[in-house]
Amino acid sequence: MEPIGLCGGGLVALALILVAIIGVALLGGGIVLLIARLGALVDAWRKR
Repeated sequence: MEPIGLCGGGLVALALILVAIIGVALLGGGIVLLIARLGALVDAWRKR
């Protein structure tokens, strides 16, 4: 038995794991950008 066979189910599982990791990274980056943008807006608003 191979640990992760790259034929059939193993390849699908590997692809799903990669998609999940990329999705979480993109989501995290988007949230960080949103918070930074909100912080800049609040800062500009308070300086008026």
